[in-house]
Amino acid sequence: METNNPVLELPLPQVLVVDDTADHRDLQTRWLEASGYDVATAVSVGDARAKLGARRPDLLLLDVCLPDGSGIDFCRELKRDPRWDELVVVLISSEQISPDMKANGLDAGAHDYLERPIARRLFLTRVNMQVRLQLTRRVMQRAQVDLERRVEERTRQLATANLELRREIEERRRAEVKLQESESRFRVIAENARDLISVIDPRGRYAYVSPSYERILGYNTAQVAALEALEVIHPEDLAQVPDWRDCLSHEFRARKADGSWVWMEGCSYPISWLNETYVVAVAREITERKGAAEALRELPQKILAAQENERRRVSRDLHDSVNQLLASVRFRVEAVEGSLTGDPALARETLAKVKELLGSAMQEVRRISRNLRPGELDDFGLLAALRSATEEFALRTRMRVDLEADDAPERLEPELELQFYRIVQEALTNVEKHAGATKLVIRLVSDDARDCIWLEIRDNGCGLPAARGTGLGLINMRERAAACGGTCEVFSEPGAGVLIRVCVPLHSGAEKLSTQESNS
Repeated sequence: METNNPVLELPLPQVLVVDDTADHRDLQTRWLEASGYDVATAVSVGDARAKLGARRPDLLLLDVCLPDGSGIDFCRELKRDPRWDELVVVLISSEQISPDMKANGLDAGAHDYLERPIARRLFLTRVNMQVRLQLTRRVMQRAQVDLERRVEERTRQLATANLELRREIEERRRAEVKLQESESRFRVIAENARDLISVIDPRGRYAYVSPSYERILGYNTAQVAALEALEVIHPEDLAQVPDWRDCLSHEFRARKADGSWVWMEGCSYPISWLNETYVVAVAREITERKGAAEALRELPQKILAAQENERRRVSRDLHDSVNQLLASVRFRVEAVEGSLTGDPALARETLAKVKELLGSAMQEVRRISRNLRPGELDDFGLLAALRSATEEFALRTRMRVDLEADDAPERLEPELELQFYRIVQEALTNVEKHAGATKLVIRLVSDDARDCIWLEIRDNGCGLPAARGTGLGLINMRERAAACGGTCEVFSEPGAGVLIRVCVPLHSGAEKLSTQESNS
């Protein structure tokens, strides 16, 4: 029967027999040549090394004991050389082989270890097995190279065949990516915008609304679906728009889900979508801006009224207190003049009363002067001025006033000291008139971590009614804090008193407004 075994079709390999015993060497050579092997011989390690340099055998039959060295050591030497990595080495020994010796030989790189005496058939079977294994490895390597070549060629063919398909897929992918990018840009803008963004269909209902609708107006998705777009706009404002589908800019009131109204400013314009005309509307809440604009319009009148009230108060104080005291002094002096010829005791009593009245007049003049412009502020700084003002306030109102300023710097910028003093002065006035408090705490704290200074004013009065939450006094405090680059916050609950908290940077780069005494 014919065989198609590529191993058997290859020529028989070459064998180098290395043995110093002639009988052994000749016997092995005859057996191998009779089986068709090409055999060369060597008698020592040196001789074998020379023969290996002249030819490249496929199998080395190596005696373990040679006159010039050990066959095991020579095997180990060959296996360390990359040139002989594929050389099949079979060790053979005439001595009795111990397990350790056989293990040493195999560890050195030998493929097999034979022991004499050995039968011819077993000898050839063991040698043929190693040769065939070697030849099989070579055939497999050649087959692997050929397979890799065919795979590479087939890969190129597949790459060429798939090129057009890949181009078509890439074109489709580009179109899909552009569409996704467009949708993603719109979604990112719409879902993160603080403004209201909506798309209105031809029936006047919402086809899309941004999440800001729920945040600003309070309508959830189900409520929006049931709404008509114009339903949330105040009828009076809607009537002022010629065409709500194409409006450049318009201010209007929008109804929230709770029924309240907020001011909005928006625009709308038509677009063509799905072969129909839709409307895109964008709006922004301006309730605070409208309130600020209204307050700004009223501010000049409030300032003028405040100035007139201040002039009236100063005039009344001077007329009702200082003038009356001085008039009384005048009458007493006239009485002294008339009693100089009379009783000396009566004259002394009258003069003492004159001195007391003059002292009261001087204190009243100092109080009025301090309210207008405290001298301590310029001479000794904010802390001294606050101590003087709070002591006078406590003495006059019989209210307990605690001034805590242990961590505050001794002096600040003149502008900052003036603004802080005026804020405290305004707060004292409000507490005296409206709070009904028995205790007042003023804290001045330096915050090194934030490079700022805090001013806190807290009373235990009746709290701040909503009607006075935007009074001129509070507006004045906020404006003075803002003039120094800071903020002024007011916290109050009915029956829990009022907390005024002012924070101003110590080294602000912002331009400070100059405060003149005529505006104090």
